[in-house]
Amino acid sequence: MTALALRHPPPEPRRQGPGPDAVDWPRWLEVKDAARLLGVHPGTLKRNAPKLAKRGEARFMTGPDDQRQRWWINRSHDLRLAPGKAGEAHRAPDLSIYAEKQVNLAMQRAACVKRLWMTRARETRPQKDWLPGLIKELRGEHPQLKISRSTLFTWHAAFKDPADLVNLIDTRGGNTRGEPDPTCWGIFRQLYLTEHKRTLKSCWKRVRQKAKADGLTWCSYPQLLRLVREKIGPSERCKYRDPDRYRSKHSDYQDMDPNAWAPGVCWQGDHSVLDMWCSYQGKVIRPWLTAWMDWRTRKIVGWVLCESPNSSTILTAFARAMRDETNQGGPDIVYIDNGKDYAAETFIGGTKAQVREARRLFKGGEYDEPAFKGLYSVLSIKVIFALPYNSRAKGRIERWFGYSLHEEHDKYYDTYSGRSPETRPSDLTAILKDGGKTPTFEQVRARLAEHIERYNRSCEHHKDDLDGLSPDEAMRLARRRMFADPGVLD
Repeated sequence: MTALALRHPPPEPRRQGPGPDAVDWPRWLEVKDAARLLGVHPGTLKRNAPKLAKRGEARFMTGPDDQRQRWWINRSHDLRLAPGKAGEAHRAPDLSIYAEKQVNLAMQRAACVKRLWMTRARETRPQKDWLPGLIKELRGEHPQLKISRSTLFTWHAAFKDPADLVNLIDTRGGNTRGEPDPTCWGIFRQLYLTEHKRTLKSCWKRVRQKAKADGLTWCSYPQLLRLVREKIGPSERCKYRDPDRYRSKHSDYQDMDPNAWAPGVCWQGDHSVLDMWCSYQGKVIRPWLTAWMDWRTRKIVGWVLCESPNSSTILTAFARAMRDETNQGGPDIVYIDNGKDYAAETFIGGTKAQVREARRLFKGGEYDEPAFKGLYSVLSIKVIFALPYNSRAKGRIERWFGYSLHEEHDKYYDTYSGRSPETRPSDLTAILKDGGKTPTFEQVRARLAEHIERYNRSCEHHKDDLDGLSPDEAMRLARRRMFADPGVLD
């Protein structure tokens, strides 16, 4: 024998489990099969197998059909592993077809039955002495259940083993288990998804009558609410029940052609409150900005800072814009909000209802100019009202409010208020009480004037359709609009 052989004796053979012929195989299950019956992951059961082996409930041995060693679990480990009906009685049923509320209430009923078992095994007194107290305790622990002596013993008779949990499911109230008949669901959609805006309840009742007459399967009203949430989204509901709102809120966004209007042709007007506080006539306010913007060049052509916006501030801002020589005489079109201040008779020469009626009567979608002699009509300016509820209708001026005004201007005041209560600075209250850092209305107006002038002169932007020009320079390319009567502005 060599020295190498003496230093490295041959390894001892690995200890094997009992031979295949010595094992009562019907009493043993592979780990994967045992895990499936127990409802656990095979890896979890395999990690616990060495502990079970110490109690004789697991073995690492060769299977009966091959020579591969693996873990086996004895059926005595758990009643759920018992063969035949004995094991089936202890396996939990599949409750996936039921609603979550149904399963939850059934498990609460099962818990009440188990408490009855435990109390009956522990008590030595007559049942009439301890049962009322137990029912009172169960009512406090399970307020969703209506527990009485008769209901408790009804549940007791229905629930003997874990597999009997399905017997405690409350299936009253219609078809709460599965889907309704497709025919009924189609009828419901035809009734509900219309501009008639029928209520869910009335549609459900109509379909229930139809289903009863034709022998079809319909669902309960709570089940219908769940199905509507799952199958009919807000966008689809709005599309059929409120088409106008759908077009403005949910329809696909389409960018307007940047060449739709030349410089100076179309102006947009809107209001926005500043995200800061200032002192005004002895009180602290958040001032409002009324502004007009040229659609193509994005130039702020006219503006006014005020305590509260109204038709007078709109008129003031518009007058300043029209009198400014650099704005080339004003627009051919104004694109304005649907608010009552922008639609005042001063501007359009009549109410919005009157204008709509005139447009309906006169061909070509235009109203008769002599019939409406508002400001825009006198100046030969066409009016376009933005779609109601549409946040994208005046997108360019609103984006300017969002970034250039609120981000680059408002946030540089000590009295910045934030866009919402969640973004409000924590020290704002102390600053406002101190008063030393609160700017005056006149100071805010002067700083805002400098900010707007700087914006109109700036070429540092990412607007490709301006070809590197500033809003002021782009506006100089506009054709000059001339009035037949120079005194019309007065």
